[in-house]
Amino acid sequence: MQIKIKRTNITLTPNIEAYLDKKLETLQRFVDAGDGTALCEVEMEKMTHHQTGDVFIAEINLMLGGKQFRVVAQEATPMAAIDGAKDQMLLELGRNKKKERALARHAGAAVKAMQRGLDFAGELPRRGVRLAMWGRKEFRGYWPFK
Repeated sequence: MQIKIKRTNITLTPNIEAYLDKKLETLQRFVDAGDGTALCEVEMEKMTHHQTGDVFIAEINLMLGGKQFRVVAQEATPMAAIDGAKDQMLLELGRNKKKERALARHAGAAVKAMQRGLDFAGELPRRGVRLAMWGRKEFRGYWPFK
């Protein structure tokens, strides 16, 4: 994964850069090892137009497998902003992984239903009970049929 860091009104100390690299390593588990197209753009910004203290913004843009994920976090310290953005990005990537897994399972259930010769019309339910016609009988059960 290629990482680009943009700085606005802030000088990143070696401590902050090491902390940022350490936190971005946790995103590696969502990136395929052979994917050379994965790009992570991080923008660190210090806003100084506030009356009380500085506000640090960490923004992470991740381009992964043709999809783009973006999170922004505002905090009082740069370390807290990095933590907040990393946590939000992990939530987004986890949601995406869960959606992809559910889609694959539902597609597999549709194929299995067609192989068994069931009249498969419409989309698969995400959860709960679905009413389906099974020959002349009416079957109320969970997908995939057992």
